Amino acid sequence: MWLCQIAKHLWYQWLAKHSRQKQVELTEEIPGCDSPEADTVRRMDKIALYQAIHVLPESMREVVHMRLTGEFSFREIGDILGKNENWARTTFYRAKQKIMEHMEGPK
Repeated sequence: MWLCQIAKHLWYQWLAKHSRQKQVELTEEIPGCDSPEADTVRRMDKIALYQAIHVLPESMREVVHMRLTGEFSFREIGDILGKNENWARTTFYRAKQKIMEHMEGPK
């Protein structure tokens, strides 16, 4: 009888220890592992974004590329293009507005 009591308490300890650990459901998505459908949608969004950037005027296109791919600050962009920081900020903002309009499409 006492052996069953020890086994029962060990079982309770084991349950208490393992119930504190986070359990991941199999239906949950694992970070970093995307489905093929999600990859396709992401790729299509990226293509649409670059198409929208492509139709921008050249000065806006340069600022967007420098900001997004070169990761330059607005001050650095202004220095590179011979303008000031505020010009770079304003140009980037206006370019974002045009990109959003282009991606939303006609209403």
